[in-house]
Amino acid sequence: MTVLNLVKIPITTIDLSPGSHVLIPNVTWEQYETLLTDLGADRRIPRINYCEGTLDIMSPLPAHERPHRMIADIVKALLDAQDHPPTWPLRRMLPQEPP
Repeated sequence: MTVLNLVKIPITTIDLSPGSHVLIPNVTWEQYETLLTDLGADRRIPRINYCEGTLDIMSPLPAHERPHRMIADIVKALLDAQDHPPTWPLRRMLPQEPP
């Protein structure tokens, strides 16, 4: 289970009401990938995004969920058919970290 240093609780226990979101700064790419693994591939809500060290956890309104889910399923199927993990395109674009 992933525990981010800033939150002090297991991030998997955060429960957001529909339409709300939380931004968590200073998160590493490795923490983000571990969190995605911990939550599982079948997780739909909350949506979790990562951008330049900031983790965005969002619980969309039900009316917005269905179209996004269909597009996400198509992208996942294409990546899976090519044996790429869901974060594969992003990893290629990230700058290399120093050893």
